[in-house]
Parts: sequence; C-alpha cells; structure tokens
Amino acid sequence: MSTKFGSNPETRLALEKALTALEQMRTLQESYKIQEEKAEAEVRTLELRLRETKQELSNVIRTRKTISQTILQMESAIKDLRSTLSPIGALPNEILTKIFTEICAPIGQAAPFNCPLVLSGVCSRWQSLVAANSSFWKYVPVCPGRINAKKSTPPSQMIRLFMERGRRSQQTLILNHWSNNYSSYIKNINKSRNTLWDSVLIVSPNVIESGVDVSPLRATSVILKVASSTSVSNFSSLLRYAREIHINKLPHWEGLPWMSLQKLTIAIPNPGYSYEDSKNALMLGTPIQPTGPLSITHSKVEEITAPLNHFTENGLLFGVQLDVPALTSVELPNLIRLRKPEQETFYRMWTGPSQLKFSIHNNEVMGAAELIRWYPNVHTLVLEKGETETFFVFMYTLLDQPEIDPSTGPLPLPNLTTLRIRNTDLRGETLLVLINARIRHVRNKTPGMRALTSIEMYETPGVTPEDWKLVLEKLEEGRILNSQISVASTEHKSA
Repeated sequence: MSTKFGSNPETRLALEKALTALEQMRTLQESYKIQEEKAEAEVRTLELRLRETKQELSNVIRTRKTISQTILQMESAIKDLRSTLSPIGALPNEILTKIFTEICAPIGQAAPFNCPLVLSGVCSRWQSLVAANSSFWKYVPVCPGRINAKKSTPPSQMIRLFMERGRRSQQTLILNHWSNNYSSYIKNINKSRNTLWDSVLIVSPNVIESGVDVSPLRATSVILKVASSTSVSNFSSLLRYAREIHINKLPHWEGLPWMSLQKLTIAIPNPGYSYEDSKNALMLGTPIQPTGPLSITHSKVEEITAPLNHFTENGLLFGVQLDVPALTSVELPNLIRLRKPEQETFYRMWTGPSQLKFSIHNNEVMGAAELIRWYPNVHTLVLEKGETETFFVFMYTLLDQPEIDPSTGPLPLPNLTTLRIRNTDLRGETLLVLINARIRHVRNKTPGMRALTSIEMYETPGVTPEDWKLVLEKLEEGRILNSQISVASTEHKSA
C-alpha cells in the first residue's frame, strides 16, 4: 500500500488518520461493552434487590394483617375479661336471657329492631347467647321507604337474618305505614305461602282504598291500627284465618268472614258514640235500622276485650247484638262510661263468662262495684294496675250486710274462687276481711256462694309476708269448704 500510494502524501496522511480513528472507535467500543456489562450486572443486582424488597413488603403486609387480627382478638379478649370482671358477667345465662328478653320486648307496638344486633356486639358470650335464642329475634319489622322487591337490599337481608334466627311460628311481622308496595315485598320475603306467623301488626295512618294483597300472610293473631273501617275490610283475607284479632276501628260485621276467630279486641280511641249514633253507624255501607240492633252470632268467640264505653246496653257493642255462646272471658281495659241519659242504669252485657278482667282508675270504683253484680258465673277475677283497695272494701261491706238476700239482688261474684292481682294498692288486712266474709257465707250456706281458693299476686306491697301466710291458711280453709259443697251437691243429685 505504501508503494502504491507512497507517491501521494495526502492520501497517506488520510489513511493514517482513518487508521487512528478506527483504533479509537475500537477502544471506545470496548469501553462501552465493559460499561454495558457493568450496567447489566447492576440491573441484575437491582432486580434481585427489588424482588427482595417486594418480598419484604409482602411480609410486612402479612405481618400487619396478623397484627391487626391479633389486636382484634386481644380487644375481644379484653372485652370478655371486662365483662367477666363486671357484676353482670357473673350472672348465669338463664338470668341474662331474662334480662335480654325484657330489653328486646316491644314498647307499646314498637319493637326495638336492632336490639339483638346491639347485644351481640358486646362480647363473644353475649353474641353466642343472643344468636342461639330465637326469642330475641321475635319481632320482624318492615319499615317504609326501603322497599325493593326485585333485589336483595340491606334491609331485606336484615329481615331475612331475623327470619332465619327466629322460629317463624313464634315471630311477629310488623308492617309500619302500610303501602301497596308492601304486597310484592311480602311475597319476596316469604318463602312459603303457607307460613304461619305468630302475629302480624299492620299500621296505616292513611286510608287504604283498595289493592291490598296479603294472600301470602297467615297469622294466629292480627293487629290492625288503621285509619278507617274501610281499611279493615281490605284485610279480610288475612283476618279470615286469625284466631285472635285486635282492631282500632269498627269492623264490617255483616258477612263476618272471621271463621277462626276466638279472641276479639276492639279499642277505638275516643269513640264519642251514643246509642243513637251506634244504631246509625255504617256497616258495609248499610246503616243499621233504628227498629233494632243488628244481631251477629259467632259460635267460636271465647274472649272479648273492649272498653266499657264501647257498650251501649245489654250486650250491644256499638249497636251490634253479639250472640257468643262460647264466651268465657271478658276484659274491660277501662270502666269509663259515656254518661248518656240512656245509660244512667248499667245494663249487664253477658252472664255466661267465667273470667272477668279489668283495671280500676280515676274514681271508677262504683262502676266496678256495679259491674260485678251482673256476672254470677265468674270464678276468676283479674285486676291489674288499679285502685283496688276501695273496691275490695265495697265487696266485703256488701257481703257483711246481715239482711243480704240473693233473691232480692245479685251477689258480687258469688262463684268467685280465683284472684289474680298485679300492681295494685290492696292491703293485706282488706284482703283477709274479704276472704273471711266469703267463708262466713259459705258456712251459713248462702245459696251459690263459694270461698276463695287461689290467689296469684304480684307487685302489691300492701300485702306483707305475714299477711300472705294468713291468706294461705284461709285459702286452704276455703278449698275444704268448697269441696264439701261439691260432695253435698253430688249426693243430692244421686238421691
């Protein structure tokens, strides 16, 4: 090459520069290759560190979850320890169950819906106790504004939880502020159309015109708090199968569809009816004729509950003559009378019932005293929450009259043998005087008179333990006397 190009110095110079540049490029290439290898090594080192860091992060996350779980367990254990150390923690499950039952009981017609859920959150012991006891899940409310029949909303899930944890045959379904949307919702939450609830409470402050479908519902007891009598008739398919019915409006008596009815409770707030008003009350759109009351016969009804001011005269409940041959019990929540001219004289309602229950408040003693003279077959008297002291004084004063003669005036509850008393002002001395007065009449062979043989008493502080001991002795004496009357009666019939 030198020979060939040697004669050209410029060419030789250019060639030398090219060779020098080539050598530099090779050196630079070698340098880059070394740097690349170092970089790849560093990348591999960093990737290894990244994997190690990710593994450490994963371990940290798992450790954090473990720590959180441990904290929850420790908090739960602390709650359990605190509950164990607290006085209530020493109570046995049986006592706690009774306390929880009172807490979860409804106030009026309102049930504490979240009660079992709140109790379950206290500690693991309470949670197990509440979850295992179906009575705490007795009340199943359906509240307005959250109804969706097409999908499972949180409220419906909550309702299903209550339904699953409680025994359906012992549960109460509460339908607040009824609307027609409830019909499809009821079908959605009921698994079977033949399911029988213990009771169904329907509350509707607005008039229900039509379109009510409660066909999936069946209940032993039905409670209706509605705005009108028309609303009552819209629930006939539900009422038809109920053995116990509570209503706050006049029912439609004609064509009574309540074939299973055994207990009827009517409580109309401030009815304001007189006898003439009741005769003109609309029943199924047809007024009762003033020529006489509408007569209704129901052979299965055993118990009737209604305030005294709902009765207008002998056996007339708002102008309707109820013929109830199976009636055994009458309960009068209050003894307030309408004080209309036609009611100056009290008219007896039914003479057949064997149990009478009422309370005495606000100067109702004379009304109670007059009432009991017309129930000759009553053997059980139930008195709750009232001023019974004066009432009992009246009864024994009447029995102490030497000239008393059953042929001239009815005796006060001559067949009475059982008393059930709760939350009254009765004193032990007064109770003993009444018991002794009846015993004297039995010994004197007053026709039809029976001695007291059984008394159940609660929340009556006026009767001391010493009084109660004497009462028990007198009750035993009464049992002996009544048994002698029964034997004498049997022998007389045999003869």
